Amino acid sequence: MSEHATCLGFIVGQLCPLWDGSWFLNIWLATVENGILNEMGAKAIVFLGCQKTWGRSITKSIWTWLPPHQSWSQRVCPGGRLVLALLGFISLIGLLTVVFGIMGHKAGSDLKRMEETLQKVNRSISTEMLALKQKETDDLKKLAKLDQTVKHLTDEMDKVKSEVQGKAVALRNTLRTLNCDVQDIKHNRTAGKAPCCPPGWDSFARSCYWVSKAEKPWDQAKVDCEDKDAHLVTITSYLEQQFVAQRTKPRYTWIGLSYASGSWKWVDGTSYTVRRIDWTSGQPFYYSSVGGDLMRCTHLHRDGRWSEEHCVRRYSWMCEMDLKG
Repeated sequence: MSEHATCLGFIVGQLCPLWDGSWFLNIWLATVENGILNEMGAKAIVFLGCQKTWGRSITKSIWTWLPPHQSWSQRVCPGGRLVLALLGFISLIGLLTVVFGIMGHKAGSDLKRMEETLQKVNRSISTEMLALKQKETDDLKKLAKLDQTVKHLTDEMDKVKSEVQGKAVALRNTLRTLNCDVQDIKHNRTAGKAPCCPPGWDSFARSCYWVSKAEKPWDQAKVDCEDKDAHLVTITSYLEQQFVAQRTKPRYTWIGLSYASGSWKWVDGTSYTVRRIDWTSGQPFYYSSVGGDLMRCTHLHRDGRWSEEHCVRRYSWMCEMDLKG
């Protein structure tokens, strides 16, 4: 109960003696405390009670002593409380400003530290990149130098290989000459009158001929003849054809003629024009450019004439060595 209500009840008890003031005061206090009447209702009770006892003059005097009527906003937020609320709100704003300022300063410091860290990392990465680039440049220089060294060694090796092969050929020729000299002395022949071939080789005109006992594809047979300082036989005359046929019958034997890129050529690069008299019946199938680009190789048939075949077939072969001098 408010202080105004208490004072009002005391005044009523003093100014209304003809009406039981204590009883009236107790009733008035009970209604206000229990929320049955508010202060406005209490004013009405005082007015009625005092009108019976003292009349209108006393009622007017009492009414002037009561506190003035207050609006809803004044009862909820009296003047003092409003000032205190405003002061509290201002203090809260100030506190929040200080807090956010401290937080902003801390965030700025953190950002500055992060920026410094990123700059350090960037400098470190730049240094590493420069070191890697320098290392790459050095490695490229080393590789170029190594490539030059390898090229130089390769050239030297090719040169040495050529020299060795030349010496090997010269040595074979020397041995062949010595063998021929021994044969001339043995048979009491005049030197240079007859061809002198290595052991196992047969002579005809100015060449020596050798027939293999093994069988190989055409490419391998060609290499074997070259290793012997010779080549697959090239037949350039009817007499040579008869000589070769007599030594190869009845075996299939590779000779140095092949078909590739639309033309026939001997192993020494000489072109060949097809003559039916050289070939067995129905051969060759590839006699012009209409035959395509498939490589075909030539071998001696059982009757001594020629026949073309896939170069991978395994046949015996004949080598021819040209005599020098």
